[in-house]
Amino acid sequence: NIGFFVDTAGTFENINASAEIGSIDEIKINSFEGLLNKNPFTLQASYLKKKDFADVFLDFKAEKLYLINSANKEENKTEQVSQEESSPAKEQATQEEETSTFVPININANINIGKMDVPYLRGNKLNFTAKAKNITPKMDKTHGTFNLSVQDGQIKDVYTLANANAVAKVMFMSLGIVSRVINTLNVLDLLNGMGKVLSGKKETEEDIPQHQEINGKMDFDSFDTKIDFNQGVATMKKCSFVSDLFSFRVNGNINFDNRKIKLNVDSAPGKHTEDGIMPLNIDIKGTIEEPKGSLSVLSSVSALVGDTVMNNPVSNMLKKGWGKLFSSSKDEEEAIAQETLPQEP
Repeated sequence: NIGFFVDTAGTFENINASAEIGSIDEIKINSFEGLLNKNPFTLQASYLKKKDFADVFLDFKAEKLYLINSANKEENKTEQVSQEESSPAKEQATQEEETSTFVPININANINIGKMDVPYLRGNKLNFTAKAKNITPKMDKTHGTFNLSVQDGQIKDVYTLANANAVAKVMFMSLGIVSRVINTLNVLDLLNGMGKVLSGKKETEEDIPQHQEINGKMDFDSFDTKIDFNQGVATMKKCSFVSDLFSFRVNGNINFDNRKIKLNVDSAPGKHTEDGIMPLNIDIKGTIEEPKGSLSVLSSVSALVGDTVMNNPVSNMLKKGWGKLFSSSKDEEEAIAQETLPQEP
């Protein structure tokens, strides 16, 4: 039994381990278990570096995972991280610097955590699996599958998390892109107005909410994504986000080779299950650095919501948004407004 302290994680205690180390390029951890910040965990892992690639295996399980920095330094830092620091342009420049010395990785990973609080993410019942080849900082030749599900938590800074590392980029970049489009097209305001109308709630001028944006933090009831990679093209087999504020599901793909994106987002105000009706559609094209978004609305709700919004006390910006939607919408698939987004959210 041994113990030690790691600045970025915390205190390890009662550690029992069995490992085989041939060299710095050949490491096999048969078992590694004990307490991390008073919480039990188990780990098996291996790393085998060859001439042109490295094989990595990881199996990690814990009922609770709490990293010291996630509760103080990271949460405070989230409010201060500039959008410039986490911009796609800077992220791509960093990739180019790293690629020259980076050996592509083949990964087989399985992570199960009951309750967690780590840098940029907090949640329950996290399950992550990955089986992929040729992982590099650019992810432009990657092939394989990635699955992630987590419940009842918070993404503390989606923009920084989406650029944290190669795996985080895969799992969260779609959320980062969607969040930027949502902010530029004032989607939260539109969904809020739709929710008020459909609920029948009456408001006075004083009750009208201020303009809402995603500032990086995203509370959620569930986030579930399944991604297939084929030669650097990530296809969203499933991507659903459910929260009290709004819910959405994402289909489409992100090409990490030519940086082009083609995503389709169905969204709704409040908490909606993945297979529920989501009346507001967002079509996203362009590139990772400069995505372009357009909106359309289901014709089945356009008359009800449009007339009520235009004849009740809501903000001028919201009336303008709904006016553009309903005056231009002729069917469920017609897009009405297209804007080029800035590089930062």
